[in-house]
Parts: sequence; structure tokens; C-alpha cells
Amino acid sequence: MFETKDIPPSFRTDLSGTEKATVKSWVDNSDPFNFALRGITEHPFFNGDQKAIDAALVSAGILSEIIDKSELQQAYPVTRGLGQYDVDQVKTALKEKEKLGYSPLISDAGFIAVTFDDKVSLDYSEPDDNEEYYILKSYLVKGSKALFIGNHNDFTKRVESDILLQKGSSYYIVEEDIVVITDETGRERLVHYIDIAFIKE
Repeated sequence: MFETKDIPPSFRTDLSGTEKATVKSWVDNSDPFNFALRGITEHPFFNGDQKAIDAALVSAGILSEIIDKSELQQAYPVTRGLGQYDVDQVKTALKEKEKLGYSPLISDAGFIAVTFDDKVSLDYSEPDDNEEYYILKSYLVKGSKALFIGNHNDFTKRVESDILLQKGSSYYIVEEDIVVITDETGRERLVHYIDIAFIKE
């Protein structure tokens, strides 16, 4: 098990009940937070209800304030398995990097969740049209502004080893490494590991 100096939000004494409840809402379902922040308001979750959208934005504001007052107590190598939303952005940036010689910045209006458990990223990554997978890799230094959620908390039975980065974070691609991985079922996957660097605000 990955031993950490950081503690999950449920054990933090500096967080209020409302703040802990907001983190629990994120852990239970992060979609409303990020869909609202990204302006994807036609999602069935909202069903055109402006009050639901406004409530999600209020919760996102609380979560953002929690991250602002959080710092990692140690460094972490982290990864993030990408779904189609992120894969399209990364593919475009890779083409630009090949053409220009450097990577454009990639930004996300929503929060970015990363993990210090590589298996979680592989589980969360979704295949593109060619049945290939994309996983971001980075390194968060001690003192980084990020919310440690961790792999043990009172909020969920899932074990995802999450660390949450601030909404609106930006990063650029350093390099790409393509490897074949055999998962626990014996299935081979072609995985694009994308080494990235986050931009400090």
C-alpha cells in the first residue's frame, strides 16, 4: 500500500461540515461539478434546470476554496486515465507539438483528478476509435496546491487514490511514450503515456 503523509478530508479538522459534505458530493458524482464548469449544461443530470446548474456551480466554488487552502505534504508521481473529452484535446495538442516543435497549453475549466495508483488510471481510460488508450503522467511536488482525497475515506468504498487539482488548471505535453500493457485479465492494450507538466498559477 502507498503510505502517505497526507490525510483524507474526512479526518481533517480544518474543514467544516459543509466542506466535507461538498467533497463527499464530488466523490459520489463529480459530473455535475465539471459539466457545470465546462458549460455542458444540456447534460441529462441537469435536465435544463437552472437551479441545479447554479447549485453545482456553488458547490464547485466551495470545492475550489478547499483546494486553495490545501497543500500536499509530500510528492507524488501521478497519472490520469483519459476519456474521450480529454483524448480529443491531447491528440490535437500532439499534432500541434509535432508541427510546431512545442506543445500548446491544454486547459480544463473543470477540476482535474489524478491518482497515485496506476491501475486506477488504466481502469478509467477509455479506448479511442483505434482501441488505443491515453494516460497522462506527471509529478506533483510537496507543497502543491491540491486536495488529497486518498485511498481510504469515509465517503466511498471505492479505492481510487485520488488527488484533486484546481479548476482551470493548465498543462503542456513534454513527451509521449507508447507501450503495450497486459492487464490483469491477460488482455493486451496499446497505451499512450503522455508525460505532462502543470503550469503553476
